[in-house]
Formats: sequence, C-alpha cells, structure tokens
Amino acid sequence: GSLTTQQILLRQESNGVLSGYGSGNPVPANDLAANFADLWPWQIEGDSSLVRTPILGDWVVRSNAMPDQILAGIGAVISSQRGQKVTFRLDHAARNVVVAPRRARDDSVVNVRIYAKQSGTSSGDGPIGFMLHEFSKATAIAMLDEINFVQVHHYVIAEVSDPALTKQTTDDFLGSLADQTGLTFHRERRVVDVWTLSMSPQKQ
Repeated sequence: GSLTTQQILLRQESNGVLSGYGSGNPVPANDLAANFADLWPWQIEGDSSLVRTPILGDWVVRSNAMPDQILAGIGAVISSQRGQKVTFRLDHAARNVVVAPRRARDDSVVNVRIYAKQSGTSSGDGPIGFMLHEFSKATAIAMLDEINFVQVHHYVIAEVSDPALTKQTTDDFLGSLADQTGLTFHRERRVVDVWTLSMSPQKQ
C-alpha cells in the first residue's frame, strides 16, 4: 500500500530555509538524535527499549542548535511520553570502531548495494557519509567517517532475502562495501563521545 506520512522532521538553516523528510512511522529516539545532532546511531547508548522509544509529533530543529540542546529536547519529549524523567549523559569512552579513511580527491561511487537489513530498505544519493550512517544502522557496526568530497550517485541498503546473508560477519559487510567503493577500512580503538540515555527511578 501507499505510505502515509505521519511525522515531519525539518532542519531550519540560518537563512530560514527548511529541509527534511517525512516518515510513515514515529522515528525511534536514537535515530532522531543521530539525524539532528549529527551523531552516529551507535553513539546513543542505553536500554534498547528506551533508546528505541518512538518519538511522536513533528520536529523543526535549528541548524545551529548544539547536540546537548537537541538531546535535551528529545529527552523532554520521552519524559513526557513515559511520565518519568529521562536524560542524556555525555561520556568520553573507548570504543572499537571501523574508520573510513580520509580521501581528498573528488571521486564518485555508483550504485552501491548492500544486503544488510532484516527488514526495510533505505536508498538515496549524495555524500557517502549519508550512506555510511545507514550502513552503520543496518549492520550495527560502529563507524567513523573521515572521507572528504566522495559522492555516491545511488546506494541501496536492502532487505536480506537470502537466509545465508543473515549470517554475514563484520568482515563480510566491510568487504562488500570496500569492493564496491574502492575504500579501505581499518579498525581502531578510539576515545569517542557517547551519549547514554537513562531513566530516573523517581516519577516526575
């Protein structure tokens, strides 16, 4: 059937221009936080039932808003929905990450296809960082993007249709991505910003 837009999420630039997208379903808290606070999905930690809380309502976020301001707003909405105080806490923690290396030349990558998700498909075009965010969400691989000026003409991160593909490892995913983009990925242990979402035991 056709998708009915239930939620609109917009970013307001300094010149007043609005850009964003509509969603057919309420957006989970960690996806909303990652999209608007320029974070990777894996940087939002906490109990899965909490970080995946569906956020109701439409959103307009100023482009110059700081991550802590955006997350405070999201926390306030979750608190209101749950009737219990919810907060984001910033920690600096060591995590194992996969780094997409910096690349200075203006290359183009065409028609990248990754079979990664259990359900659902995402696709698009533009800076490769957009694709890597979707790749990180679909594969649960913690990634950092240091790439400059690389464009993807079209990418698809598609639903897994072959049962054998559900057993893919991190190396399988990264190998497929490397083969299609020409990028070389490497693993590092880095101290990164992690926002932990937690719930107070006390009622508001």
